[in-house]
Amino acid sequence: MEGRLSVGPRLVLAAAGAHIACVVLLGVLRIAGFGYPLRVAGPAVLLAFSVLGYGIALILSRQIAGEYANSAPMRLAWLAFAADSVLWIFGHIASNSLLYTFVVDKPVSGLLMHAAVVPADLCLLIGILSMWVGFHRAGLGFRVHWVDVVWMVLIVSAMAGILTFRGQLTEAASPYPGVHALQQAGLSLVALAAAASLVQRRFAQELGHGRLALALQFVAAHALGRCLLVLVEAVVRSQGPPPPEFQIFAGACRAAAHWSIAVAAAYLAAIPVHAAQQIRHLKRRQGMAPGARPVST
Repeated sequence: MEGRLSVGPRLVLAAAGAHIACVVLLGVLRIAGFGYPLRVAGPAVLLAFSVLGYGIALILSRQIAGEYANSAPMRLAWLAFAADSVLWIFGHIASNSLLYTFVVDKPVSGLLMHAAVVPADLCLLIGILSMWVGFHRAGLGFRVHWVDVVWMVLIVSAMAGILTFRGQLTEAASPYPGVHALQQAGLSLVALAAAASLVQRRFAQELGHGRLALALQFVAAHALGRCLLVLVEAVVRSQGPPPPEFQIFAGACRAAAHWSIAVAAAYLAAIPVHAAQQIRHLKRRQGMAPGARPVST
């Protein structure tokens, strides 16, 4: 179709891999004593990769939303992911060390970042819940396994514990009280999105190994990966300043989680009609009523 961005999943995965490799390489060079010469080039390269990833996610998510013109929940889901991508672009710019090195001080940078990230996390949650509604209207229904419920409770409980002992949060020492509230709100939304994504992951497992299933898996990986990384970082900080090796590991995991939305969109945008085919196949396999309303593509 004319005017559409055509970016295959392999290309997006390759770009994500390049971003992760740059995170690791820059971290190793910093440990080796080359941090000062790279104080401008390093953050600039990482910012470029972050903007590229969410830029791809933004364009592809809007294209996918257009394919769901007759399914309001699925259209809303991908428009929410597009909004999430826009807000995260601003969040990455605000959190980049170039900003708080040359433009504003670090506490202001943290405030600007969380002002963008909190609505982004809200959009992520709205997108996942809208997918629930879309699959329900497609006749797939909700089948929440008891294991999913247990994991949901564990995730939300663990995040609640971290919010209670908020001294381990990255903005705990910020002089701006509003930052504390924003960070806690953002982490709460991430925990809820991660918990909700467990059900989405269950849908993906039932769909099999098609593009729609892979897209759902990567959306779930985005929410779950970010949530688990926050939990692990809080535990590590409780033992003292994180070692440089852990910072490299955390940076690589963070990059992978952020690229997951772009990868998900690339899988689904490659063959939009494949989503409807996957759903029809699942409904036949489950023996559902033929009159159930399908998700439009």
